[in-house]
Amino acid sequence: MAHFFAKSIFHRAIALVLISIISFLMVHLAPGSPSQIDPTNPKLTKESIENYRRIFHLDKPLYVQYYLFYKEMFTGQLISTKDNQPVFGKIWERFLNSLPLFIVGTLITWTLSFPVGIRAAIRRGSAYDRSTTFLAYFLISIPGFFLAYILIIFTVNYLQIPVLGIRTFGMQEVGGLTAFMDRV
Repeated sequence: MAHFFAKSIFHRAIALVLISIISFLMVHLAPGSPSQIDPTNPKLTKESIENYRRIFHLDKPLYVQYYLFYKEMFTGQLISTKDNQPVFGKIWERFLNSLPLFIVGTLITWTLSFPVGIRAAIRRGSAYDRSTTFLAYFLISIPGFFLAYILIIFTVNYLQIPVLGIRTFGMQEVGGLTAFMDRV
């Protein structure tokens, strides 16, 4: 059993490294150059662009850039150009925000899917089995962004929970016309 887990972790680590290399290469294969900040900006001089290339190691070969990027990120030396905060700290903060959502979502999925799946398996071919199978395929086929938008509207309208600063969505009668209003 321990051999299986060690082998599984090893394979996942290899996959993670390969995915990171492919992602890194895709960014560098995109048209343009990462040092092309804004060529129309008159404040950018040749020296400032060269300084930017030096700071972010864009003047080095790709394999060195890859190594330095991840070394600086995991040691906390990689700084965001937007707000001068360490990138790893920002990633960790967002991870900690997402973790409870992932755990709650997983628990809800398991508490709903296992009982429904077991009942459908016991009553194979019944109306319950066919309807739950149809519902499962229907929900899987809905794009995630659309379902998230519908859930946000439901949460704001019916549960009266503010989402992203929005208090309510509503339909309001204005001069005989129905207008969609955001009340903040």
